[in-house]
Amino acid sequence: MDSSLKIDVASLDPAHRQAMEDVLGLQLQTNQRLIIQVATLDLTEPQNEASNVMDLVTHFYDGVDANEVEEIDSLIKTRANLTRPLP
Repeated sequence: MDSSLKIDVASLDPAHRQAMEDVLGLQLQTNQRLIIQVATLDLTEPQNEASNVMDLVTHFYDGVDANEVEEIDSLIKTRANLTRPLP
C-alpha cells in the first residue's frame, strides 16, 4: 500500500523540525512543505543496483556497428585526455 503525508514546516515543533533536518541534511524554511511518501517495493523484480548497472553495461553497444564503436572509443579516449597509449 502506498501512502503519503504532507507537513508544513511551520507546523513542526523544534524537536521534530530538527529531526527532519537531520534526516534530510539541510535546513528547512518555514515556507516549505515536506512530502513524505511510502511506496511498496515490487520484490518480484531484482532490486540489486549492481545487476542494473551490469545490464546497462552489457547492452551499451547493442545495435551499434563496429565503425561506430571505434568512433565512440576514440571520443572517450580523447575526452579522458589520456597521456599513455592504449591498446
